[in-house]
Amino acid sequence: IDDYKFTLNIREKGSEEICISLKDNGPGIPETDLGRVLKPFFSTKKDNHGSGMGLFICAEIIQRFHGSLEISNNPDAGVTVQVILKQE
Repeated sequence: IDDYKFTLNIREKGSEEICISLKDNGPGIPETDLGRVLKPFFSTKKDNHGSGMGLFICAEIIQRFHGSLEISNNPDAGVTVQVILKQE
């Protein structure tokens, strides 16, 4: 897609957390799938491409560092992925 863009933003969230945010202007995630994208073995890929474990593993690693991974659709278009980590 020629007009596909993303923005990366890193900021402090209060004095104890840091937020890494990635926003794109793609098609977004269907609302029916949004609540399932972090679950193990969930995939929208056809013909056995991908295991559906990528985002699940990312979320598990981030949680082990006492953080969180949040994914949401943007009101205009695209998706925002936020990684929130504790500052030490």
